Amino acid sequence: TLDGAELAGQIADRPVLEHRLPVYPDWAKTQGIEASVTLYFVVLPDGRVKENIQVQRTAGFGDFDDSAMAALAGWRFAPLTGGDPREQWGTITFRFRLTQ
Repeated sequence: TLDGAELAGQIADRPVLEHRLPVYPDWAKTQGIEASVTLYFVVLPDGRVKENIQVQRTAGFGDFDDSAMAALAGWRFAPLTGGDPREQWGTITFRFRLTQ
């Protein structure tokens, strides 16, 4: 768990060097809508998130899904050591909540 985002899969224990949280859509705040989005993604050996992020469980609103994908695209994980060429997969769940 990192700032309310839950990581799972092969990537779960890999250190996160840079991260940002999704932007909560203004219209959803105004209407009191909360949601969760789960994304499936792959991390390259150098720590970058591969471009083919997929929505595994939608929030039911495209704005939440799009915001979560845009945020995850900017994450950076620690590079693998020793020239390890493997890609690692993972899932992340972002929870959009109005109160903590």
